[in-house]
Amino acid sequence: AIGAASGPVSVLIDNARIALRERKYSAARQWYQMALKRTQGNHTEWTAISREVTGWLRTNRQYNRSLQSLGFSAAMYAYAWSRTETPRAAALTALAEALVQRRQYRQAIAAYRASLAVQEVTDTRLAFAQLRREKGFRVTNHAIEADSSTPRVCVDFSEDLAKSGTNYEDYVATEGTTNRALTVSNSRICVEGLKHGAQYK
Repeated sequence: AIGAASGPVSVLIDNARIALRERKYSAARQWYQMALKRTQGNHTEWTAISREVTGWLRTNRQYNRSLQSLGFSAAMYAYAWSRTETPRAAALTALAEALVQRRQYRQAIAAYRASLAVQEVTDTRLAFAQLRREKGFRVTNHAIEADSSTPRVCVDFSEDLAKSGTNYEDYVATEGTTNRALTVSNSRICVEGLKHGAQYK
């Protein structure tokens, strides 16, 4: 059992790191929480602890919900307490990293974008670009379904498409047919009304 916090904050964080190395996640979380409590209102310390926890999970490819939650919460509070550009951008970057660990990629992209809007930082820009490339809205697959009497071409996206309010006809162009139809289902768009043996673009 972990007793009451004593000694400098650096000792509490060192104890948390030791617990992480020993895979004692509950103890690590308690030590970090003690350090956070002792530095309440200090956005710099909370951002640093958030990034440390999230970074350890990422580097060691560990999934631990309580530590993910700690990294996320620390970044949120750090942002709320920050008042100037540099710490606000840093807290938003920490929040983005924590969201990536929670596999909330759309929200992470938004957090990176918000951080860059506050302050341009090269490492943040690179992380943002990589995440957009790997996890942003994108085409994941396409298929030509020619087994039926009316073949069709389908495109799959990484996220579900809006069910209303968007006219997808504005985003899909085809050459070689004027008698086509679009169907949208979840994350897939299909162009129907095609003919066997015809060429389309």
